[in-house]
Amino acid sequence: MARRTLRAALTGAVIGAFVCAAAFFFSALVDGTGLAEAFGYSLVVAVIGAFLGSIVGAAVGLGNLKTFGGALAGLLMALAVVAFYVVGFGRSGEYGYFLSESRVIIDGLTAPLILTGMGTAVLKNKLDSQH
Repeated sequence: MARRTLRAALTGAVIGAFVCAAAFFFSALVDGTGLAEAFGYSLVVAVIGAFLGSIVGAAVGLGNLKTFGGALAGLLMALAVVAFYVVGFGRSGEYGYFLSESRVIIDGLTAPLILTGMGTAVLKNKLDSQH
C-alpha cells in the first residue's frame, strides 16, 4: 500500500506540474501576455501544480481510487485551495469579493487538477494490473 501511494503521489506530481503549467501558459498567451513572461510564470505554476498533484496522487493511491474517484479528488483539492485562499486572505464581510477575485485560481486549477486525478488513477490502475 505504501509503494502504491508513493508511486501515485509521484505520478500525480509529474502530471500536475505539466497540466497546470500548460493550462496556465496557454491561457496567459490567449490573454496577450508575452511569451517569456508566460513561460516564467508557468514554471511557478508548475511547482504549485506538482505540489497539489502529489497530494491528489497520494489520495488516489491511498484510497485505491478509480477514474471517477481521481476526478473527485482533484475537484476537492481545487475547492480546498480556493477555500484556503478566500479564508486566508479575506476579511470578515469581504469573502464574496475574494471569491470573485479567486476566479483565476478556480479557472486555472480546477480542470487541471481534475485531469491530474483522472490521469493518475488511470496510470495507477494500469500499473497495478501489470503486477
